[in-house]
Amino acid sequence: KHNGISFLLIAGVEYASQMNVDSIEIHTGKFSKAIDQGDNSILIEVSEIIERALNKNLLVNAGHDLNLNNLNFFAQKIPYLMEVSIGHALISDALYYGLENTVQMYLARLNE
Repeated sequence: KHNGISFLLIAGVEYASQMNVDSIEIHTGKFSKAIDQGDNSILIEVSEIIERALNKNLLVNAGHDLNLNNLNFFAQKIPYLMEVSIGHALISDALYYGLENTVQMYLARLNE
C-alpha cells in the first residue's frame, strides 16, 4: 500500500494514462460494502484514486453496487464524477417501484 491505496490501483491509473484513454471507471463494490458496514475510511482510497486520475487528465466514472441507499452519499463525498453505472440496482428497484418511479427516485437522490 502507498498512502492508503494499493500499488495495483495506482498502476491501473498510470496504465490508463499511458494508453491515452479518455476515462476510467472505478469499481465501487468495495465502497458500497464498506459504507453498508458504516466504514467511511474507504472514502480516502476512492478519493486518492480519483485525484490521481484527474491529475492525469482522465475523466472518472463509477459503478457497481451503487443503489438508492448509498448513491447520494457517494455523489456528495466523491466529486468530479462524469457518470455512475447504476443499471443493475435501477432495474432491480424498478421491479418493485416501476421504471418511471425508480428513475425519479434515483434522480431525487442525486439532487438531494
